[in-house]
Amino acid sequence: MAKNKFVIAKRYARALWDLAGSEKEAEECLPALQSLSRAVLESKDLNKLLKAAEFSPKEKLDVISDLLKQVEAPKKLDQFVKYLAEARRLDVLVEIESSFTGLVLKAKGMIAAVVETAGPLNEAQLRSITSQIEQMTGKKTLVTVQEHPELIAGIRINVDGKTVDASLKANMARLEKQMLKTAIAEA
Repeated sequence: MAKNKFVIAKRYARALWDLAGSEKEAEECLPALQSLSRAVLESKDLNKLLKAAEFSPKEKLDVISDLLKQVEAPKKLDQFVKYLAEARRLDVLVEIESSFTGLVLKAKGMIAAVVETAGPLNEAQLRSITSQIEQMTGKKTLVTVQEHPELIAGIRINVDGKTVDASLKANMARLEKQMLKTAIAEA
């Protein structure tokens, strides 16, 4: 995932926090935003729709509006999502949810981490990863796991906008880059 997406998402998450106006109202927006994010992650069609340039912001908003009604989204979240559609930023909705969750947790003295893996984690692995993150940060951590088969193997962890990529895909890309450098140097 591009670093730029996380930077953009942080800005929009902060805007939603400001729009909410209080920690209590922000907390009220969170479950609906998390439900929208899950829907995007779980539906390939919805994910494609939000990222596709050939659909207008209105077409995208029509679909998202139905979801907002289903999750009984607070009015401020509804306004925010409409603004995202107009700004053509619905494609970063999942990342915005992650950053917004981080803001809500930060207000509670906690942090959020997104752990991306090629396959499912068992409970022991999740506890171990969570424990290691909590030891490194010194804060209670809410971990969200996302499966991304394209990672091939390994893990990618994002905590507070910082990413540690220990996936096989990233290692292969680094190796390829090093091999190209060596080939160019020898030529």
